[in-house]
Amino acid sequence: MSILVGKKAPTFCTQAVLAGGEVIEDFDFAKIIEGKYGVLFFYPLDFTFVCPSEIIAFANRTAALNALGCEVVGVSVDSHHTHFAWRNTPVNEGGIGSIPFALAADMTREISESYGILADSKDSYYPLGVSMRATFVIDR
Repeated sequence: MSILVGKKAPTFCTQAVLAGGEVIEDFDFAKIIEGKYGVLFFYPLDFTFVCPSEIIAFANRTAALNALGCEVVGVSVDSHHTHFAWRNTPVNEGGIGSIPFALAADMTREISESYGILADSKDSYYPLGVSMRATFVIDR
């Protein structure tokens, strides 16, 4: 794992599902957080039993973070199509429902690698090739 403290946060462009549910092909993280703080969090996979509670907790705090000039973005190695399906599945049916921030796709694993949180060992608690849970607070 690399240390990112004091370094410029890696930027990326990818597919994503926006807060309103719109699917886009050209989500530019640098433009989204330009002039703002950013909270970028990673989680292993959509449709898992643990991840929804963390994501819903972020959803419950997004308005307060936005009021402080902060954008929230979630990332996993799932596709934007899977993110869309998960957002459109009610919480009581294993989904996350409507959330007020973007979910970015990292199918190439390049974003996770650039942040140093890709599980790359059979000895890891996480399955090989998925993002480990991590949260980065990025200043302006």
